[in-house]
Amino acid sequence: MTSKLEIEGIGLLEYQNRILIVRLMEGLEITQPILETISREGVNLAKGQLFCILADLRKNISSTPEARKFGAENQYMKHHLAYAMLADSMPVVLLSNFFIRFNRPRITTRLFNKEEEAILWLKKFLD
Repeated sequence: MTSKLEIEGIGLLEYQNRILIVRLMEGLEITQPILETISREGVNLAKGQLFCILADLRKNISSTPEARKFGAENQYMKHHLAYAMLADSMPVVLLSNFFIRFNRPRITTRLFNKEEEAILWLKKFLD
């Protein structure tokens, strides 16, 4: 069963088989309050289950330093198993790699350019 939630001004959350897919609006700058909203709503969609996250950043997304710090460690992470990011433009790839290397997320995080590969990787954490 798939659950979907559209968040005005942010994008679409899709939850299916313990994977939360976050599809953000084009050109969105992710701030800490936006990330807190996404995190809270993702936990609500999961209904207490541990789950993986796939963040689709292919629409030229940027983020604030506060959002990156929150994304690397926050109270919602106790519900997360792994984090995959999708990027296909050089600026977003650079920002994503910066996040992984310098913010060092507390959960396993990896960057992909193909959604199918990211989902296959995330499924390994659901066994």
